[in-house]
Amino acid sequence: MNKTQKFISLLFAVLTMAAVFSCKEDDKISYMPTWKGFDYSPRPVVLGDSVTIVAQQGEIGNLIYKAVYTWTAVYHIQKTDGADSTVTLKKTNTVVYDNDPSDPTVKFLIPRDVTSRNFSVSFKGEYHYSASGVQADDGSLATQTGYGSLHRSQSSTLYGISNGTLTIPLP
Repeated sequence: MNKTQKFISLLFAVLTMAAVFSCKEDDKISYMPTWKGFDYSPRPVVLGDSVTIVAQQGEIGNLIYKAVYTWTAVYHIQKTDGADSTVTLKKTNTVVYDNDPSDPTVKFLIPRDVTSRNFSVSFKGEYHYSASGVQADDGSLATQTGYGSLHRSQSSTLYGISNGTLTIPLP
C-alpha cells in the first residue's frame, strides 16, 4: 500500500468517525404517535347533519414522511321497498406527516333515514418512516374511551400501523 492509498484510507476513517459522532443518537429514529382517543362533534348527533371525528394524538410521531389515514363508517338505512340495507363509506387522506402532524380528522354526513342505533367508524393510520424505526408496540390496547378504542399494531423499521374503532350513539 503506497502513501496515497494510506492517506485515502485514513481520511475515509476520519470522515466516517466525524459523521458518526456529529449526530445525536435520537435524531435519526422514527416512531408512530401515541394516542389519547377519539372525540366527535356535535354532541348530541343530529340526523341529517355532519359529524366531525378526531383521532387525538397524545404525542406526535417523529421522522414520518407519509401518513395515510383511512376512515370507514358503517350504518343501516331502510330502502324504499322496506328492506334494511348496510351502507359503508370510506375516506382516505394522505399527508406529509412531518409537515402536518395534526390530529387525523374526518367528516361524515349522517343521513336522516338511518335505522341503526349507532354510527360505527373504524380508523387506520399507516405511518411510513423516513429513518430507521423502532418497534412501538405489540398491538395491545393503547387507549380505551367510552365510545371507542385505539390500538397500535406492531411496527417494523420501515412503517407502523394504528387501528381504532368508534361507536357514536344515534338519537
